Amino acid sequence: MKKLLLLILSLSAYSIANAGFNILNTPEVISVGRCHMGYCSWSKSISTKIISETSKNVLLEATLLGGTSEFDPEDSRGGDQDIRWDKKPHKLIINCSYTKPSVGSGSQLTILDFSSEDGMPAVYDSDISVYFKYCHSYTDNGDAPKEFGYIN
Repeated sequence: MKKLLLLILSLSAYSIANAGFNILNTPEVISVGRCHMGYCSWSKSISTKIISETSKNVLLEATLLGGTSEFDPEDSRGGDQDIRWDKKPHKLIINCSYTKPSVGSGSQLTILDFSSEDGMPAVYDSDISVYFKYCHSYTDNGDAPKEFGYIN
């Protein structure tokens, strides 16, 4: 039984690697979403469930806890102190795809278009952060679309 489980896990990891994604499976990973007008949004991963996968995409259900903190641009800590976490977690559906990346919650779906050199408007920073956190296990918020090959 143990060998069968290891075989299934290794095959799952192989197919995810073929799709080009490094899916976040670690709970308690904290990342910043967007800092604007004196506040930062935050997310803490609770769980990740793979709904479906193909050679081109992986569809995830991510459970996370949201939070906020005050933000002072003059403070070198960058707003990561005193995060006030929501009381209840919420779920997102994330489509890890190089051609149709998206993040959805309830009736809202955000299609992430990384094709522009100027990037997406800042209002989408939280969705972009969550996408790269779950699809690439990346929390740096640097130049992720370019780093992971979404744009040349």
